[in-house]
Amino acid sequence: MGELVPFKRAAEKKMGPEDDFTKILKDVVEIRRESPGAEVNGIFQMNGSFEDLLKAKIGSFIIENKLITADLFRCSLYVSHLLGETLSKRFDSYYAVDYLIRGYEEGPAVLQQGADLCCVFCILFEERATWRMMKQGDYVRMGIQLYSLYYSRTKRVIGWCMSRNFESIISIAKKCIEDMEKGE
Repeated sequence: MGELVPFKRAAEKKMGPEDDFTKILKDVVEIRRESPGAEVNGIFQMNGSFEDLLKAKIGSFIIENKLITADLFRCSLYVSHLLGETLSKRFDSYYAVDYLIRGYEEGPAVLQQGADLCCVFCILFEERATWRMMKQGDYVRMGIQLYSLYYSRTKRVIGWCMSRNFESIISIAKKCIEDMEKGE
């Protein structure tokens, strides 16, 4: 006859923190319930971090606009963390192509750094697109490609999600940051 091939059961498969959709949704709702802060003596003081405020804003946007997918929530949490981290982070280079070249030599972590740089540029620094010969669309395409290469080398789910939802999460994050600037 044939040979029996044993398959792992779903219960035996280890789930990473980004694989639990219920936990992601609960976190977004929890953050959304909390007050972002209050004005004291003319100065706005945040109750949480910028990352938490952005998680709540993006999560609310996704829920209100009925864009609910596990991948988009993963991306929203990742982008919130990335932008929160960017406030105190210094990039090795501000040229996305450098990361593509170094990524082949030094490994997938460099590809992720380059993709993250493209993501930050697309969300926060649109005017950067007028520097040199690159356009905004070039950073979008390069970010998608770098996340895709990162996924192909590491098989980390966030690389796949970001490469597939890059344009969507960029536009959502930009809209949410604009709303935060307006005080909405």
